[in-house]
Amino acid sequence: MEIINRGSRRILPIRRFVFAVFAFTLASATHAVESQQFVLQCPAPYDSVVAKVEAMGGEVTYQYENIGAVAVSIPADRRSELFSMSGIEAIYKDRYIDAPEPTESAEIPASDIQGV
Repeated sequence: MEIINRGSRRILPIRRFVFAVFAFTLASATHAVESQQFVLQCPAPYDSVVAKVEAMGGEVTYQYENIGAVAVSIPADRRSELFSMSGIEAIYKDRYIDAPEPTESAEIPASDIQGV
């Protein structure tokens, strides 16, 4: 009888640990906030916009060099703050667009191509 009790005592903390890990994983999954991606048109330098996005729990995923814009990912529940942020000229939904499949192809003989 004594051996069984010792074994039970060892199993009880393991069960508690497994339950705690399961509960934490479940809680994390239910509280996960979906993020949304936007392109913010704003003048460079982007330091103030980057700081504001990070302060709201977002992330700047790309800073454009040739145009005044940054790509950001922000929590969906903080979206309204983005629309009221100062220093932003325009906001665009950032999304991937697949290139269309070619409908036809044409072969151009080398003799038809003019040199530059």
